[in-house]
Amino acid sequence: MATEWEKYTTVRFNHSELISISWIISLVLVRTPSHLQASIAYFFLIFGIKLFMKNRIPEAMKMRRKVSSPFREPFDLQRPLNIWNAILALFSTLGFLFMAPDFFGTLWSGGFRATYCNLNGIMEGTPGIWTFVFFLSKLAEFTDTFFIVLRKKPLMFLHWYHHILTLLYAEGMLTTLIVCLCLTTTLHADDIDTRLVSATSTSTLTSTIGSSSLSSANTSSSSLIDVKEELLKIATTCLSPKDFELLTGNVLRHGVVRMFIHTLIEESVETIGLRELRTALKLPPPAPWQPRNRTEPTEHELASASTIEEYYKLREPRSKMGSLDSEYLFEHNVATAIAYLNKRLPSIQTVFRRAFEELCPSAPKVLNKKAIDSMIEAFHATLTSINNATSKMLRKYECQDV
Repeated sequence: MATEWEKYTTVRFNHSELISISWIISLVLVRTPSHLQASIAYFFLIFGIKLFMKNRIPEAMKMRRKVSSPFREPFDLQRPLNIWNAILALFSTLGFLFMAPDFFGTLWSGGFRATYCNLNGIMEGTPGIWTFVFFLSKLAEFTDTFFIVLRKKPLMFLHWYHHILTLLYAEGMLTTLIVCLCLTTTLHADDIDTRLVSATSTSTLTSTIGSSSLSSANTSSSSLIDVKEELLKIATTCLSPKDFELLTGNVLRHGVVRMFIHTLIEESVETIGLRELRTALKLPPPAPWQPRNRTEPTEHELASASTIEEYYKLREPRSKMGSLDSEYLFEHNVATAIAYLNKRLPSIQTVFRRAFEELCPSAPKVLNKKAIDSMIEAFHATLTSINNATSKMLRKYECQDV
């Protein structure tokens, strides 16, 4: 009987089948291996959800007394994420504990070569159970990506590529199975356990700085508490209709401001963060708005940058709203809102400044590209934290009653 892979590799095309729906269904559901089907579904799902969660104004901006957020707000999944990481850490630890005796027994009796050449018994008994569960876990780990897109975190190519490749590789790695199972569960347990500890210890900070940077920055507990308090101040602030009007310099009435308040505050918060980031790097303030630059810097351009300012300009986060292509805001609208937010919510500036000071107490005097990349990562993480807090603030509809 032909294996799944043989079915897949013996697909034949002819003109009559080319437009046949039944042939397409046969190709996708019968002739395509199940792990490849799962990978294809995963790819379209994550980018479909990412598109669905993308910031966009709804079709009709209706004048309503209480307008819901015009954006797809990120889900607050910190607790489920901690639980999920704990489950993965426990699974990986148990996998190592159950597989280690067989691995070290084989290593002791047959040497290192036997651990990847001698597969006798690997699919039987306890090793067989954990081998099967290990394959299934590669599918379950797709959940990591759903946490990212639902929380509107940056989705790196390496992340989803790694998950797909790992699942595909898991089907064909029997030649090195026992080594891979033992090492992968060990390393994965350590990695997820680190992420779990970091997520738990910084859940109040909502990852103001990355977990790896956190361990090296020697962050004090009092600093974490301070940031938690600042974020809490933002989330519990009560913005009245008068505040809405003051955000525009009393140019628009609060009923109109409600329709784009999320856009205005998110763009203002992002601009505040970029200003603080430039200040921490001892760079001049951001330039006036320009047409949106959609081109990404090439590897050659990044490698050729010889100064901090040159490299940062290539890597600086770009905002779709913060450009001359914005459909909703002018630059002076954001400037007016920032001036008011700095007085009404100074915690925004404080949280950004604290994050950058923890990573880089003094501005680098020589070009350190890794340090700048870490600062930019801290900016994105801190921006997400503050946006979550401002979203909670804007959901206090009882404050917006006239």
